[in-house]
Amino acid sequence: MVIFNEGRQILQQNWRLNDEASVFMAELHAIKMAISNIRDLSIKKAKIVTDSRSVLQALNNPSNTNPSVLGLKELLRYAPSIEFIWTTAHIGVAGNESADIHAKLGTERPIIDSYYSRPLSLLKSLLLTENLGTWQQLWSTSLKSRDVFQLCPMINLRRIHANFFINQVITGHGAIAKHQARFFGANPDCSCGTAIEDRDHIILHCPQWAEIRKIFPPQLR
Repeated sequence: MVIFNEGRQILQQNWRLNDEASVFMAELHAIKMAISNIRDLSIKKAKIVTDSRSVLQALNNPSNTNPSVLGLKELLRYAPSIEFIWTTAHIGVAGNESADIHAKLGTERPIIDSYYSRPLSLLKSLLLTENLGTWQQLWSTSLKSRDVFQLCPMINLRRIHANFFINQVITGHGAIAKHQARFFGANPDCSCGTAIEDRDHIILHCPQWAEIRKIFPPQLR
């Protein structure tokens, strides 16, 4: 953070936040400290120039319940007349470039000056990443469903296409005689009378589906 008065830089400060603090929280902290300095220096009228559009949007959002945003709004109630100005980052604005330099210096400080808790969004992201990693490890080492593993070796939450019957065919579950026999004691034999009805039999061998099988791509016949 830097403060200019009549084009002359009169104050510069930097801080180090804990590693868990987001960029958004760092921008909030810088504006909070700027307001505190404006008050301490008895500056009657000031303009705060920032390249953080997200912070300005948060301050203008009456529904925002972030405790740090609410704290900054409360501080502004008792601050001198302050005008916020947004500027594009890295376009050569002297004050903004100087602020970026001091922000970088702050990350190199040996001590942490302020602590902020991890935002809920970050915690959710970390939990999701950890759970996906555990799921992938279990899926890769399991002895079950290795045929499905050949089709889908990597865990992915992106839904490509949802179809009840395709899911039954891929997994071998549902209204397939072998699956019904395993769980409900039904007859596992296919109605064609030539073999047990499982997924591979239906797709590749059952004579009842020979005509339909002709429309399969050559690599699947």
